[in-house]
Amino acid sequence: MYKTVSVQLPTYNRRATLEKCLQALFHQDYPHELMEIIVVDDGSTDGTDRYLVEVARISPIAMKYFRQNNEGSARARNRGIMSTDKDIILMTDDDVIADFNLVNEHLEWHNRYFSERVAILGYVTWSPEVKVTDFMWWCENGGPLTRYYRITDQLEVDFGHFYTGNISLKRTFLQRNLFDPGFHFGFDDLELGYRLYLQGLKIIYNKKAVGYHFATYDIVRLEKRLVNIAESAIILHRKWPELQKKVGRPRPMLVLRLAKLMSVILYPLARILKWKKVIYRFRYQNRLSIAYARAYHANAR
Repeated sequence: MYKTVSVQLPTYNRRATLEKCLQALFHQDYPHELMEIIVVDDGSTDGTDRYLVEVARISPIAMKYFRQNNEGSARARNRGIMSTDKDIILMTDDDVIADFNLVNEHLEWHNRYFSERVAILGYVTWSPEVKVTDFMWWCENGGPLTRYYRITDQLEVDFGHFYTGNISLKRTFLQRNLFDPGFHFGFDDLELGYRLYLQGLKIIYNKKAVGYHFATYDIVRLEKRLVNIAESAIILHRKWPELQKKVGRPRPMLVLRLAKLMSVILYPLARILKWKKVIYRFRYQNRLSIAYARAYHANAR
């Protein structure tokens, strides 16, 4: 029976949000003596290091804190993974606020699906504390962030949903298969999910294991994110060419510009017919696709 759990997260310059994240973990409906928390600070400059030293001293749950230079979340997660002896490793992010029963839901399902190669995927949605704009709604209903809406069978989840904001695995399996530190920002989770899939990983989705994304996004922020992950997309395609179907190479710029022109023409019709997803796709998708394509082609030279 799996009993002990290590909740792990990397952090970088999110001191205030990290405090909310940890407070939610401190109030989990799961025996605290069976839990630990591991936080790896990826070179923060906002006082996160001082805060973590203090909070580790008074934490009601056993807590480990490590600090590294700004080397990316993949290296940070590897540090945490190799620093525990607990049965289950539950990965999350420093801007995901755990519901009170998140840990309990993960452990119950690991004991229901006992195989070493079974991972439990939880659900992440926007925090009720943030105002969800039309753009943010689209981000999780057709946009380029999480795509839980595509999950049709909770017992057979595609490895493309290996979301490290809320997923747990058996420690023994994960410690034999670490993140590739060559990915500094983006696609390190998808790449690991694919390697684990090749070794028999099965992902099962428990929507009751909820984490709330305490963040706000606008199109400018997401544009910057896509520009930053373009380099990781190139690394992914060179390492695993077959994953170009999963993370597509950008279409030629001429095609993207023609698509943008068509969206201008069709957008009024979509508004008249109140096709919400189509409206937001016309408003946002082409702009983001062009930003990603420019960065991708620039890095691929």
